[in-house]
This record gives sequence, C-alpha cells and structure tokens, in this order.
Amino acid sequence: MNPIVLWIPGKPEAKPRPRACVLGKHAHIYQPKPAWVKTVKGVAEKQAPTTPLIPPVCVDIAFLMPRPKSHFGTGKNADRLRANAPVLHMAKPDRDNLDKLILDVLQDCGYFANDSEVVWGSVLKMWALSVESGAYVRIYSVGDNIDTFTDWLLEMRNEV
Repeated sequence: MNPIVLWIPGKPEAKPRPRACVLGKHAHIYQPKPAWVKTVKGVAEKQAPTTPLIPPVCVDIAFLMPRPKSHFGTGKNADRLRANAPVLHMAKPDRDNLDKLILDVLQDCGYFANDSEVVWGSVLKMWALSVESGAYVRIYSVGDNIDTFTDWLLEMRNEV
C-alpha cells in the first residue's frame, strides 16, 4: 500500500497535559485542546482511509516550527535568513508531545484502531525553511514486511 502523506499548515502545538481545577466544592479534570487540533483533524479527515490500515503501522512526522525574527537579518535584509540561523528546533514543545497529538487525531479519524499499532516512525523538529510552518506526516502499513526493521536493527547492533 502506498503511504498516505499529509501536509498540515500552521504552528505545530503539543498535546497538553490534563488539568484540574476546583469549582465550588468539586474538583474537575479537563483536557485543554489546542487550536491546532482542529487544523490537524480537518486535513486528516479529508484523506482518511475507508478502513483502518492493517497493523503494524509506521508514522513519520517532520514538524516545521515558525522561525523567530532573530533568525533573520535587519533592515533591507529582514527577509533573509542569517547564515548562523539554526536548522534543528531544540526548544519546547517536546517532540513526544507533538507526536502524541498527531497520533491521537489520526486514531480518531480512523487511520488505525489504536495508536499502540504504530510501531515504527521518525519524528523531526526543525525550523521552517520558508515562511510557512506546519507538519508533514507519512502514514503506511508495514504489514509482514519487516525488512526495514531488521536491516535497521542489524545496523544498530553492528555499531554497538
């Protein structure tokens, strides 16, 4: 099966932790929903498979974070990236929380029955190369073909 590739525009946001508050004499627990969930869901629903992918599933994600003004020049060079501007995004939000939001939305949209079926995938956080930030997501069923896994494991074993 060919991979499903999604482009999700916007500023990537992490899945927030559940919050608790006291209203009167009662404690309430709630899950805040970032605005980006709606964007992710809108894109994912348009390309959702009619039936869930056959597990195991691979999900690769590249998050392109919006660059701060400090990465650009000043004056007439305000639209040019500084030569020393970093490529990789090594700040909050954490990659695992970014990943979790995407996986939860994909599960809700029917890409897989449970995100525990996702057994493989890479996550990259980098600064956007252009003005537009967002995320590229590639989803595919690995099926019985585990050559990708075994090749990688053998390569890792030889390095240790």
